[in-house]
Amino acid sequence: MKSVNLLLTMLLVMTWQLAFARKGEKDCVSKDPLPKDIFNRMIVNDITYAIVGEHTPVSGIKVDVSKPEATISGVFRPKKDKAISLIGFEFKGGVTDRNFSFLKGNGEFNTAFEIRPSFYIIPERSSGKYGVCPAASSMSDLINARHDLADKNRLALRDTFNVLAFLRHHHMAPLTDWEAAPALAAASLTDAQKEILIYFIETSQGSPGFGLTKDKSTAQILAKMPDLNAPGGSTDMKKYNDKVFLAYEKYKKAEEDADEALISKKIANASHIWTKKSYWWYTVAPFARTEKVNQYYTKYEGKDSLYFKPDYQFYGGLSLYANHYIVFPKKTAHLIRFGLTGSYANNLTTLTSFNYETATPFFAQGQSVTDKVKAGTAYNNDDIKTALMGQVNLEYYLLPLNTLVPGFYFSSNLNVSDLYKLPKIAGRTEDMTQFSLETGLVFNVNSREKDKEKSIFSLLFYIRHEDLTDKRRTPVATMIEESKEEFMKRNVSVGVRVGIPINLPQRQ
Repeated sequence: MKSVNLLLTMLLVMTWQLAFARKGEKDCVSKDPLPKDIFNRMIVNDITYAIVGEHTPVSGIKVDVSKPEATISGVFRPKKDKAISLIGFEFKGGVTDRNFSFLKGNGEFNTAFEIRPSFYIIPERSSGKYGVCPAASSMSDLINARHDLADKNRLALRDTFNVLAFLRHHHMAPLTDWEAAPALAAASLTDAQKEILIYFIETSQGSPGFGLTKDKSTAQILAKMPDLNAPGGSTDMKKYNDKVFLAYEKYKKAEEDADEALISKKIANASHIWTKKSYWWYTVAPFARTEKVNQYYTKYEGKDSLYFKPDYQFYGGLSLYANHYIVFPKKTAHLIRFGLTGSYANNLTTLTSFNYETATPFFAQGQSVTDKVKAGTAYNNDDIKTALMGQVNLEYYLLPLNTLVPGFYFSSNLNVSDLYKLPKIAGRTEDMTQFSLETGLVFNVNSREKDKEKSIFSLLFYIRHEDLTDKRRTPVATMIEESKEEFMKRNVSVGVRVGIPINLPQRQ
């Protein structure tokens, strides 16, 4: 009960923070170091590196001392900026038996596979702080001056590409007659664009002595770059100039990447000014799960038996999370997650499994018989139940940055369902709750690149208690209390999770 009260207290603190959190004040700064749209992009970039729940990091493999389980996941931006800021995916599969052994060769293991898409919504409440006046004002002015220079370079690149597209269209006529007209028209070229045109004509021809100037008309300038037209409407490929085509292809690629490059440049310009980043986002994650459960029947087709049969069951649900990520650059990062889940599930976590071995004659010679032995874990078919389940989840991570000191985390779930009623256990017929707690250490290996706060490799060492409300069970049939070892095997696990992020390509 004390553990439940502790969880409720933490939830009240979270609610208070949600209600009273504010954006940082601008103080004396006349212009923020990042415009709103690029600040939102920085949020998206940063939270994809945040550790998120049990499925941490962005992708990874979990190795438990009692059962192997693997998770592969990733996060990427949608093609167009919409209400959904990020889309994620997750696929998880592995053995669910608590007493799984790598040393058992042939076995009938209980397994489960889960797929979970996720949709991330970033509200307007996120903020960043960048010091106090007058230093903050001076730094912001400098950053905005660098932004202005980046904008000018972006416009210059666009001008260059448009001029090259215009020059290519002219030079490769009639091969380009079927294409859409270039963005520039001969009559609309500015003096600056004429200078770019002259530069590429002279460079491609290898003749800087044409005497071309911006005072010349566009037609006079283009006369120095012959097209591929030939008498009779044919094409004269001898006049083809590959330098024009190669220059166009080079700048076409640069133009396609220019907007993303400009955003990255501005984020980099302001990267050193932040003293605190405070991000909020919400996650909507439907999921579907299929589970293979080996079951044994004490009665099968009306006859006493001990019959083993695998059964495939399907479940699903929906999780909603509120996330708060606070970063003090080069110091610490804090992640708090509060979640609600509704699902259709089974009660396997409350049941005691049955270990069995079956022997089948494999080879016989005279009186000698070699058996093929198959081991497995099964559950009593009569005990397996399904029902609706509600879950409240709270997680907290403390991650030191740029230091060898490990981080710390804990995760807690409060589950409520009829699944936790244990009619065959003395005093447990009205149980409705399960309260789990997991805690451990986080070791991050950071990037060697400029931004060393991005983890490229993570290790989580953890210990987990499956149900703090549980106690040693006494079956009604025998009234013999289970051993401490059985209780610990059912409730306590220790393990390590290893993760390597997947860097998916960014999309416009």
